[in-house]
Amino acid sequence: MFKSIITGFIAGLLILVTFFGSAVYADSAAELIYAAKQGDLKQVQELLDKKVDVDAKGENGVTALMAAASEGHIDVVKLLLEWQADVDAVAEKGATALMLASASGHTEIVGLLLEWEASTDLEEEENGFTALLLASATGHPETVKMLLENGADINDKAKEGMTPLLLATVAGHLETARLILNKGADVNSANDTKVTGLMAASYQGNIDMVKLFLEKGADVNARSKDGETALMGASAKGHTNIVELLKAHGAK
Repeated sequence: MFKSIITGFIAGLLILVTFFGSAVYADSAAELIYAAKQGDLKQVQELLDKKVDVDAKGENGVTALMAAASEGHIDVVKLLLEWQADVDAVAEKGATALMLASASGHTEIVGLLLEWEASTDLEEEENGFTALLLASATGHPETVKMLLENGADINDKAKEGMTPLLLATVAGHLETARLILNKGADVNSANDTKVTGLMAASYQGNIDMVKLFLEKGADVNARSKDGETALMGASAKGHTNIVELLKAHGAK
């Protein structure tokens, strides 16, 4: 039931590990990007003083701002923004500095980028992940909270109809899922195959997640496009404790 969900999730996250594959650079622009990645504030300042283009792109279209944001170097991020770095510059696969910082849980940097009017609506190309979807999928509740408080769409959807809530659930991030529900997400939201969070949690045997969805009033008898219910998924996987819990809440 969840193979395509998980495959898409992993494929989307691969963008985070392909950007910085090489530490060997042949020009000053690439040197700036590497210095930003390393958090070398002095070197970044020196290169900017030499008029190196702050928005120069290196491997896979990455800028210095993206590199610093991804690695959590807030002083470098501040400096680059003061030098008018393009806050919404896009890498080859569609990722932005905000997406990379969000996926890594660098909440302070996320807040700083948002102060500089970074867009929460931009999507990476492979799976349609926004900054919020990435933060949800990687389990960073404080980052998720920051994004939601700054206009990110709680009902955003990636490919296959995966919402922030569903991504957090499939990945097993309980506190992130709880936060998203507390912020008003539809507890019965489903993907394109009508799989709900309760179904996903039941199938995976995550009883704490199942309890959360039941506490929030999830439809215990909802069916996917294939006609499967949370009870069927839990039964098929032998999750006896979840089967008993679902039946106690009216599952048939």
